[in-house]
Amino acid sequence: MMDSLEVIKSRFPLLGNAELAQLAPLISMKQLAAGETLIRAGSVDYRGVLVLSGLLRNYHPLGIGKERTVLFIAAGGSVAAYGSVLENRPAVEQTQALEDTTVLLLDIRQLRKLMEDNRVLQQVYTNVVEQLLLDAIKRVDRFVMLSPEQRYLQFIHENPELEQRIPQKYLASYLGITPISLSRMRNRMVRRKLT
Repeated sequence: MMDSLEVIKSRFPLLGNAELAQLAPLISMKQLAAGETLIRAGSVDYRGVLVLSGLLRNYHPLGIGKERTVLFIAAGGSVAAYGSVLENRPAVEQTQALEDTTVLLLDIRQLRKLMEDNRVLQQVYTNVVEQLLLDAIKRVDRFVMLSPEQRYLQFIHENPELEQRIPQKYLASYLGITPISLSRMRNRMVRRKLT
């Protein structure tokens, strides 16, 4: 568990030894195989997830064979079933490992009990929630204001190490286009560079 606490300390530098000692019993590590589902739509899940290694995909199932990828979470990133954590309702999203992935899990209900008497934990929680909100706003703004090609260029600019790790169908879903459209768009971009 000490390695886990060191990771948490490096990710959340406001936490001191007292807070880490309080959090230690609430933290568990989980290994996920590629393709394994961590958060299931329709279930209530209060766990906060911190990715140590590997890659997760957060998506909304839309019906038989249809889904929309909302988020990719690489090492250092966080995710949760936000409806469960914030509103005590079943998750509408699913979270799946795209690679063999190691995560730390923390029950947010237990964290909230600790936060009642600890300003540092309250501040760290607020910082995480604010960052998640800002990231969500940026994703919505990009989807509304940018073309699929601009969204793709922005994604590979901000995440150059992820493009080759994400299957084309999931990247296309994230961009709001079909895999065929993504392939054509990439080909057009290559041709433009060659001319």
